[in-house]
Amino acid sequence: MVPDAAAQKEAEKVVRDVFKEEFSKKTPAARVALARKLLQQGIDTQDNEPNCYVLLREAGDLAALSGESTLALQAISELSKRFQVNGIELKLAALAASAKVLKTPEEFAGVARGYLGVVEDALAAEEYDSAERGASAGVQVAKKAKDLALVAKIDSRGKEVAERKSRAAKVTKALEALGKNPSDGEAHLVVGQFFFLVKNDWAEALPHLAQGADAALKAAAEKDLSNPIEQSDQIAVGDVWWDLSEKATAAIQARLRSRACYWYLKPREQTSGITRTKIDKRLDAAGLLPPIRPAIDLLKLIDLQRDIVQGRWQFIDGKLVSPAVFMARVEIPYAPPEEYDLHIVVECEGKQDSINLGLVTGESRVLAAFDAADPPRTTLSQIENQEANEAVYIGKVIVPGKPNTLVCSVRKNRLILKVNDKTLVDWAADYKRVSLENVWGSANSKALVIGAYLSIFRFSKISLVPVSGEGKKLR
Repeated sequence: MVPDAAAQKEAEKVVRDVFKEEFSKKTPAARVALARKLLQQGIDTQDNEPNCYVLLREAGDLAALSGESTLALQAISELSKRFQVNGIELKLAALAASAKVLKTPEEFAGVARGYLGVVEDALAAEEYDSAERGASAGVQVAKKAKDLALVAKIDSRGKEVAERKSRAAKVTKALEALGKNPSDGEAHLVVGQFFFLVKNDWAEALPHLAQGADAALKAAAEKDLSNPIEQSDQIAVGDVWWDLSEKATAAIQARLRSRACYWYLKPREQTSGITRTKIDKRLDAAGLLPPIRPAIDLLKLIDLQRDIVQGRWQFIDGKLVSPAVFMARVEIPYAPPEEYDLHIVVECEGKQDSINLGLVTGESRVLAAFDAADPPRTTLSQIENQEANEAVYIGKVIVPGKPNTLVCSVRKNRLILKVNDKTLVDWAADYKRVSLENVWGSANSKALVIGAYLSIFRFSKISLVPVSGEGKKLR
């Protein structure tokens, strides 16, 4: 809860008194330095909610008025995690304030990219009006940056927002129709397609598809929901979804093939001969063929004297422990092969934010972020011209107080992220579109990166299973 006005006023007195000297300095550099100090104080304050609230709020305001939009957004993100505020609207206001004091194209470009990030936040929260306003404002700022590529990117995202808003309205109408007529096949089809195509949530999609107006999807969903236990029946369910995928567009095909492979993997180890060959060919085509080579223990390769990029990492009782600082990261001195599975077992200690993994994908790297941003999401970043929900799962996935297993499966044509055996992201990969932000990178672009944001994580396992190609140690 947000502290009441009286509590905030009292906290303001405390903050202004403690930092009286710093508040008296009016130069931009001094204000930014104070904003950073207040942000860290707010993060560290755990025993007094009014003080914490005021510290984070003041940090965001000072940063925004000084044109430091990235710092302002960090403060607002922290505020949103601790208190019931509308972080998206606060971020839009902070970006607008920053834009008023900037002068150079580079500065405007930074704010424009900030707007693009807030648009993603708004889409994840299904706040479409805010997303539209963010895209519109972002385009105008990008024009001041004189960056035509950035203008085009934000404009394209704005059009996708409008399309997503329209689709959401159709789903809302369909749900209303089902409230009046639970047997409305067209409404079930709209809702079912939304859940498997946009949300990648088959548990919600299947009951609707089984009652939907599309005969082929209806038959497949009914077979799926029968939950067969005989190996031949499980393969038959996979075949139905695979056959449907052969006639589908690219985006829908990836989802249908993923579901087919879900069923193929169940009986795979008990099959042989031509049946096994058929299953493996289809798993390989979908980028889901399991690896068979021995694992490499990456945890043993890390030398903290050489490999720390940011923060004071430690080895405690054989576990790699991250510091609770911004963009903490360690480079793993290993260049992975073309295809591989990265396995991580990690526990969270105390306050939890995101785990961030720099994956090597072909000639590029991409960030796999778990429980990042607000609302929490698991996503791939950055993907050029990323479509809505192309590679994102909304919701918290790291369970505190217990070991969590993360698996990143990198294939030539697919990248899959799993947590505790649940598939969160299943991306039909185009690695020419990906890049790794500098704030999560390291010196060697061929190396994997382990990162954490403002959290103490204990990594008890970091291993890699090669699938195709050969990896190599970097020293």
